Amino acid sequence: MSKYVRICFVLCGLFSLLVSSGLARGFRDVLPSVQDYQIDIVTPSGDVEYSYTSQMKVDTALNQIVIKAEGSSYTSHSMYDMNLHLLQSQLIVTSAEDQERIGFDQRMARLTDDNLLVVEFFLDQQLQDDREVKVPEETVDIESLGLYLQGLMLQGITEFHGNLFDINSANKFNRLRVDFMDVSALERLNRKSNFPPQVAAFMEDTQRIQVISLGLAGLVRIFFPHRFYVVLENEAPYHILGFWGGSSAHLRYHVYTRM
Repeated sequence: MSKYVRICFVLCGLFSLLVSSGLARGFRDVLPSVQDYQIDIVTPSGDVEYSYTSQMKVDTALNQIVIKAEGSSYTSHSMYDMNLHLLQSQLIVTSAEDQERIGFDQRMARLTDDNLLVVEFFLDQQLQDDREVKVPEETVDIESLGLYLQGLMLQGITEFHGNLFDINSANKFNRLRVDFMDVSALERLNRKSNFPPQVAAFMEDTQRIQVISLGLAGLVRIFFPHRFYVVLENEAPYHILGFWGGSSAHLRYHVYTRM
């Protein structure tokens, strides 16, 4: 499995997993103006499979939030409004091996005035596939989920409810259960988990962190019982520390280090 395919669980999920919420929000004067991270993708045994950098910037001149990511195999550039609604995004795959595996070297996405998410896949400047999906107005994509949760905490909001949306399943929505874990819940999670050293380093200090657990609610959780976890610092501005989740067969930890 290539490095790019391994990171696809988040970056190719950019338009596969969307979380919608009815919360009114505006992050222009809330989020730090610039955040720079190195992000290591770590196996359960602690091996670093891939590393890339990410910059999250609140651009008040353009009235947008911009997220840029750069690694040895790809670059991405996504723009959002101040409510973290995706406006447009570009992903460029620079590895020839990964281009051959996944069948494209560029993915473009844009939100139309009709709230249609238009996604196009190109190879050698030739369109390979495209799709359109109606997106609810209150929607945040998984690439900006950590930033979104950080913004909520900076506004003192610790309740979040929404739906998990799979772009590959047309308009299929699943109710999402979100829990802000207290110290006792964190201690239980630590006891039952065998974290790699990079994750254990911040998970063991339960007073320093805030962990948000996300999973499906209702009967569908029987078929997809896996949960996702986002870890933030427990003091403002609540910088991102990590993210992981999903099937144990493909489990990878995304460990954030401020630059």
